[in-house]
Amino acid sequence: ATERRAWSTISEFDYTNASNDVLNLAYPSSIGIYFGTLLEARSAYSFNGTFPSGPGVVQTSLMIYTALGDLDPTVEPLYDGRRELEVAATERLRYALQRFYVDPAMWTRDDCIAALFDVRRDGVLLPTLDPEARLRVSRALEQPVSSMIARRAPDYSNPDSTPFFFPASSASLFPDYSHAYLVSFPAESKSAQVAGSFAPSKIYPFIDFLVVNQATTLTEDGMPYFAFVRPDGSYRLTVLGPECAEYPPRRSD
Repeated sequence: ATERRAWSTISEFDYTNASNDVLNLAYPSSIGIYFGTLLEARSAYSFNGTFPSGPGVVQTSLMIYTALGDLDPTVEPLYDGRRELEVAATERLRYALQRFYVDPAMWTRDDCIAALFDVRRDGVLLPTLDPEARLRVSRALEQPVSSMIARRAPDYSNPDSTPFFFPASSASLFPDYSHAYLVSFPAESKSAQVAGSFAPSKIYPFIDFLVVNQATTLTEDGMPYFAFVRPDGSYRLTVLGPECAEYPPRRSD
């Protein structure tokens, strides 16, 4: 059974090619590859491994979530380096998520799979689900998980154009303690222009801009900073609405 395997799901938004998307829910990042393991109730789990580092690795992490996609406040998240995590048994189903924020030109899914942590359930090492089976499981979960997230995700509908703001809630969106999420609504035309500057740092290792569907929590389009920031650190992005048919989306469907 897939629940007795480690890393049985994968979620990815491929900003270069939509046909590679899988379990594109809860607004995945343009450089994120996410692997999940179901944590059964009344079982203790341990995670052990080394997060990758070096060229092309922006950030890595391991976090525990409730079955509804909210952070488990009783378990401290892990970031970078060689780490171990012990998760005590509870009466609730939970979900472990190992994230890899990487440059897709330098890191593939297979590279990330090779860096997944070992997972033990009640002291017994769980075999990692093979890639083809993981894809099948993830595709089968897309509709039911989408429905669950859409029912609980916060609604920030606004008919008017707004500047970027911090949303009051990230319920059921598998948030990350170290990330800041800003939201902006474009004008009625669904088009907007965003300009600014960015330089990667230890505190802020990356930014990306995403065009998302609030009803489905699907990331429809997006770009990471290294695809749009100029050498001097400045950037200017134009988001065009669907009525601008003469300007096709950057991604190839």
